Amino acid sequence: MDRVLIDMVFDIPPITRLWAIGTIILSILRKTNIIDYHKTIKYSYELCFGKKQYYRLFFSLFDYGTFDYLSILSITFSIIHLRSLERDVFATTSRYISTIFLLLLFVVPMTKYYEPLSSVGLIIQENLIYYRSKCVNEEMLQFQNVAFINMFFSIFNKLMIYRKGFKFGTIVMDFLPGHLIFFFDKAIKKLYNVDIFEPPNERLSKYIQKKKEREKEEQDRLQGRLQDPQTSNGN
Repeated sequence: MDRVLIDMVFDIPPITRLWAIGTIILSILRKTNIIDYHKTIKYSYELCFGKKQYYRLFFSLFDYGTFDYLSILSITFSIIHLRSLERDVFATTSRYISTIFLLLLFVVPMTKYYEPLSSVGLIIQENLIYYRSKCVNEEMLQFQNVAFINMFFSIFNKLMIYRKGFKFGTIVMDFLPGHLIFFFDKAIKKLYNVDIFEPPNERLSKYIQKKKEREKEEQDRLQGRLQDPQTSNGN
């Protein structure tokens, strides 16, 4: 049994594994009141950037509630979704990290004008699931249906809250950034052959590879020039 649990843990991709560990630790810290939710974890744009309490954004990425049955269930389903995302959608871990970072660049400014109903981590997850549903192929149609069902219930719940006075931007926050990421990633790349979401390390590797190829071509060209006079003298 212990071996099975160990295999399950190491079967999770690295970013999802680190995120899962972070959410479990934070939920336990909240449950034991070691960290005060309102003083340390609760995220708002004003508290984070207005009062320069930037740690709130970090904690909000891992905030899935206190350690109880509901949070455990939520974290478990999140691991299933995010593991599939990291494995099936993104070719490399660095590209997955880049996409999360770009989603943050969309989501965080929106929180300045619209109050988020959940943690930043949950908002990022819902946008990743939406992005996954847009990228899904025919073999993964079941995942697509699950993603749309989850998104439907998420939007439905927020519409109920919207009726109580929340702004519409609070609802679209859960899928609009993911849609924009998909558009820029697929449409712009297809139209202009430009991968604007290429991670810096991959871009640097390609640059170094092209530089080496140019240097090799230059060396071959020089060697060819040196061999031509020798051939002429021999004749």
